[in-house]
Amino acid sequence: MNLTARQKADLQVMALEGVKNANIALALGLETNDVHAARSRLGCTIEKAADTATEPCGCCGAPAPADEEHLYGLPNGEGTYFCERCKLTVDYVNAFEDENETEDECQEDDDEYKDPEEEDEL
Repeated sequence: MNLTARQKADLQVMALEGVKNANIALALGLETNDVHAARSRLGCTIEKAADTATEPCGCCGAPAPADEEHLYGLPNGEGTYFCERCKLTVDYVNAFEDENETEDECQEDDDEYKDPEEEDEL
């Protein structure tokens, strides 16, 4: 069973919250055995989820793994942990910011370019 990125994020957050496999299956529209297999593949089994150090997500308050991968710097200089759902959203939004920087660089190049025909008219 292939899960979408959103389903994986939801599953990981619910696993850290201690939600039972049957309830996760209902929430994600999956079979219980698919949830069990996905938790094993993603490394968020019941035992591992219980042993994972967590902090409240700085965005939604859900449990977030207290590790470097989930630590984000805020504009005010502070750091906060994001759960899988919020991490997915922030990474998605940041992808557009990187794209905008490239567009800004292209616009600067366009501004520097002088059309030879326009120079002849001057």
